[in-house]
Amino acid sequence: MQAVKYIHKYIYKGGDKPTVSVESEHDEIKRYLHGRYSGPTEAVWRLFQFAIHDEQPPVTDLQLHQHGQQAIYFAGHHDSDHIRDLIERSMTTLMAFFSYNAQNEDGRQFLYYEFPEHFVYVRKIGWKKRQKGTAVGWMYSASPFQGERYYLRLLLPLVQGATSFENLRTVDGIVYPTFKGACIALGLLEHDGEWVALFREGAQFMTGRALRHLFALALQCTTTSNPLAIWESFWQAMCDDIPHILTTGRVPVPLEAEGIVGRIDPDYGLFLIQEYLREFGKSLSDYGLPEPRLSWVAQQSN
Repeated sequence: MQAVKYIHKYIYKGGDKPTVSVESEHDEIKRYLHGRYSGPTEAVWRLFQFAIHDEQPPVTDLQLHQHGQQAIYFAGHHDSDHIRDLIERSMTTLMAFFSYNAQNEDGRQFLYYEFPEHFVYVRKIGWKKRQKGTAVGWMYSASPFQGERYYLRLLLPLVQGATSFENLRTVDGIVYPTFKGACIALGLLEHDGEWVALFREGAQFMTGRALRHLFALALQCTTTSNPLAIWESFWQAMCDDIPHILTTGRVPVPLEAEGIVGRIDPDYGLFLIQEYLREFGKSLSDYGLPEPRLSWVAQQSN
């Protein structure tokens, strides 16, 4: 009798109960644990138990933030007065850089990233004259889609002896309201020089798919003076994964397009970029880029 009940009804197990797992797409810890990759160089380095963090020369991280937007850390039980005190006493490498230049003249000939070569940063105190050794300064990166933070990073490697955020925005005696305005006044945004540098660097480690997505975002969200020149310079890097896409059958390839299988094809790359732009209601022609010429690409887009 027990066997019959167990096999047919599960009457002693209660009602059906689903198992539910609630996960966040923005769980950075889980994404790190799932996405960690160790290449052969790092693997051998760790197998031989070589030092991981004893860089010679040491690297000093240089913080990057706008005025009043530095990170402040506090516990949840702290009251507002304590938090306000933390804000007033907070100091970052960038704020200390401005403060040192405002009070001293011996550091004004150095750029922000050059400061660690000649000065030592002491937490809660600021920059002090280096007595021995040297260090390499490394500024945090900033995406062009971060707005003013990106333009701030463009200015810091070029302006010597800045004494404040306002001073950094000053060009030929004129204080510009935004860092972007100062970049335009200095001629940094006239010929897409920052975009060319960005794609040149990205082509060394980003996949073709990531570069195409970046290019589509650059077209939609920023001002590029000559998108066609950027495409002509970096289309091969943007399309380096297309032979794999076409040979693995991830997309249907009609008979008239068999000739492009196994090689990089810019027309199909343009088609994929056009698919990104459709999310914004735009097309390639809106930015002076050529439409895909292959008939089968046109059929797919329809």
